[in-house]
Amino acid sequence: MAKSLEGEGLWFMSNIQNNLKRFLGEEKRETWRFVLVLSVCSGLANGALLGIMNGGCAAAAQSAAKLQYFILFILAMIIFCYAKQVSMRYSIQAIEKMLHQLRLRVIEKMRWSELRGIESFTKGDVYTKVSQDTVTISQSAFFLVNILQQALMVLCCLLYIAWLSPWAFLVTVVSVALALSIYWSHRQNMAQDMADMSLKESELVDAVSNIIEGYKEIRVNKKKNDAVFGRYSGIAAESRDLKIHSNETFIVEIMFSQVFFYLLIAAVVFVLPQLVPTYSVVVIKTTAAILFVVGPLDTIATTAPLVARADSALKNIYSLEDRIDALPGKEGGTYEAPSIYEGFSSISAKGLNFIYRDTKNNPLFSVGPVDLDIKRGETVFFVGGNGCGKTTLMKLMTGLYRPESGSLMVDGVCVDPSACQDYRELFSVIFSDFHLFDRLYGLEDIALDKVNAYLKNMEIADKTWYDGEKFSRLDLSTGQRKRLALISALLEDRPILMFDEWAADQDPHFRHHFYEELLPGLKAKGKTILAVSHDDRFWHVADRVIKMEYGKFVEYKA
Repeated sequence: MAKSLEGEGLWFMSNIQNNLKRFLGEEKRETWRFVLVLSVCSGLANGALLGIMNGGCAAAAQSAAKLQYFILFILAMIIFCYAKQVSMRYSIQAIEKMLHQLRLRVIEKMRWSELRGIESFTKGDVYTKVSQDTVTISQSAFFLVNILQQALMVLCCLLYIAWLSPWAFLVTVVSVALALSIYWSHRQNMAQDMADMSLKESELVDAVSNIIEGYKEIRVNKKKNDAVFGRYSGIAAESRDLKIHSNETFIVEIMFSQVFFYLLIAAVVFVLPQLVPTYSVVVIKTTAAILFVVGPLDTIATTAPLVARADSALKNIYSLEDRIDALPGKEGGTYEAPSIYEGFSSISAKGLNFIYRDTKNNPLFSVGPVDLDIKRGETVFFVGGNGCGKTTLMKLMTGLYRPESGSLMVDGVCVDPSACQDYRELFSVIFSDFHLFDRLYGLEDIALDKVNAYLKNMEIADKTWYDGEKFSRLDLSTGQRKRLALISALLEDRPILMFDEWAADQDPHFRHHFYEELLPGLKAKGKTILAVSHDDRFWHVADRVIKMEYGKFVEYKA
């Protein structure tokens, strides 16, 4: 019998959608074997409860109720409660652990991927899948495990019905099989509904981001404001309609299951006694057994949509992980401080070339090929009009973009892909679209007075302060936020500092301070400075000025 139960459990698991099978397969088999054994014990105890109650009722009807039925009932109840509780607890712990590992694995892969590939993801792609979808799976964990236990309980009850009446068993099994076939025929539509809902939710996240991040722009332009809101409300309406359609489908499924149960009981109570003369002897017991089955079957029917949602959520997360895995330019090797290039004398770009392409791989804009030699301690400014490729060149020089051709060299030796992280560790970078962290990540042991001294030097000590853990506030002006980012870069104490139009948002006083005091001071300390600049009246501070047009170097005339 145990073999039969295990086979039933495996049959049920094999019919769970592929993404759930992939997810559950990431846990050790021993865990699921233990859960299955406890679930079998719970199902057997549940079947025993049914038999004990039927036996007790028969004895009571003959005024011969005995104490042993009550004792057996208590023992079966204890086994049922203990096995169900422990199996559920172990299952939920295992699922939460796997979900935690899955989330960490996706982000781990993302943080080591190439920048150009990550730039192709939208916020909706990542936020919805890593945050919202993992919550959906977590919320469905209890129901996912409970469905397996309910299936085992149904099996035990069916075996008991077979013992009471083969005819009642046949009617019940045929009815359940018919109901399951109808459900599985609708499963594909349910899965598609879930996928469409997830896609629409991703679009909704991006639409909300437009409102939040573009708030200043839409607040001063009613027409743009209305258009942005119209876009958001349109997507929200589509999301609403999809959810309504999906839930209406679920309602139909639930109503079908309930009507099915009533029809099954009617067949057992009204039809079978007319067809099978001997059936009337066990009609009460089989009816009670079928009523016992109704609860678990109803649970399976009503929670199946939650399992479908969990499967759809897992599909989203796995698709994100697969997209990350498919990104080009995976690097080997490891990095352990300090960088192997820390004592460099020069860095060079030889024939460096990068091409932006559209979704059909057609070239849009190229930078290079460029040749560039930079000596340690040099201050080099890169100048030129907007869109000429200066920022792209900075990303190439830091190794954040992988060139289509050409190479980076340190002291005449080509930087091997396995040593790319060592090379990047030479740089502290502030790009024009920089992100400001609220903590000094990677600098947790920095002295508090040193940070506060920088805050004072940057003239923002009255705006924010550092408490040893994080900055008190980040809601500063763009120029002040750049000063805070500069403090973080200076505290990293890397040999090369790269600034992408850093001074563009500074007031005249601090712009002068940056060019005439900060940069010469850093040069005096031996720092190499690469800066994108539009401030031609300060270009005399640089050792060299390199001009770019249309992705190439051109002659600069002072």
